[in-house]
Amino acid sequence: MRTRPAFGRCDCAGSDRGWEVAGGYTSEASHVRRSPTPDGNSLLGGVAQLCHAFFHCSPTPELSSHPDELCLRVACDPAGRKCETKGVVVVAALRDRAGDLRFLSRYSNCPLSSHAEEYVVRDEELVRAVMEMAPEDDARSSTKTPGSAGTLTLYQRLQPCHGSSDNRGPLWSCSDALVAGLHRELLGPRGVSLRVAVSYTYRAHWDVRGFESERERRWWGPKVEAAREGIRVFAAAAKDGVTLEALNAEDWAFLVSLCDEDVARDYAAAFGEGGEGFGSKGCGVFTAPAVAHRRAMDEFVAEQIRRHSASGPTNGRATNAAG
Repeated sequence: MRTRPAFGRCDCAGSDRGWEVAGGYTSEASHVRRSPTPDGNSLLGGVAQLCHAFFHCSPTPELSSHPDELCLRVACDPAGRKCETKGVVVVAALRDRAGDLRFLSRYSNCPLSSHAEEYVVRDEELVRAVMEMAPEDDARSSTKTPGSAGTLTLYQRLQPCHGSSDNRGPLWSCSDALVAGLHRELLGPRGVSLRVAVSYTYRAHWDVRGFESERERRWWGPKVEAAREGIRVFAAAAKDGVTLEALNAEDWAFLVSLCDEDVARDYAAAFGEGGEGFGSKGCGVFTAPAVAHRRAMDEFVAEQIRRHSASGPTNGRATNAAG
């Protein structure tokens, strides 16, 4: 399941995302943040971090009702800066069969080294938590059913790549790493299901027919199809306890609970959980238009996953990943 050491060296501290981790990114280990955090701060921080990690919506002409960009960071940043959308954040939450949280961690991608999902797969502490929740003796049982021991949920801004990323090339697939690696080798045999919940699809929703030139269509067409095939990797493994879904209201409530208190108050008031007049000392970025935009995007993502789960060809790699 692991092809290289869990953590190597990197130097991403100079990037625009250096503020995410105290002291900036100075090693690959700094791309992993545990809960509870060593400094006592929240796992997802303020509005800017929540937007960068999950809430941000890139310009999406395919979503006719809300085609423009949505960025909460602009409203709270004194300099008016918006999110750097190339970053990917994953929050891993391991819950037992009763729904109790057994492990919680946050992972950020390293543009020079690893995708966020790779840190998940190589995380020895996560592996240990799974083994403690579902001991080896139980794993030998031939009667294990998906989810009988619990569920690992990966909350992500983007769907896992599948031969479609720019920095790892056409042969790398985070979809395969999660389905054929993490789930098949560790989670599935122990009765732990894998649920990946995303806030945006990665290129799978693009309509290349709208691109300006034939050259663009030829360049991006295979990448778009690869991303759609990645969705089918998860769909083919559904019978084994693997799901790929859009974030829902319960997911958003959980993610917001990992943020600073003022973010949680703003969110509760805007999304109707705190009632009219619910007190807030935040910057009030969850406006009615922002709420409508995010809800429309969640519905759009869910529809795209449903559409591409059942359409198009599936090559040998996708079939093997699910088998």
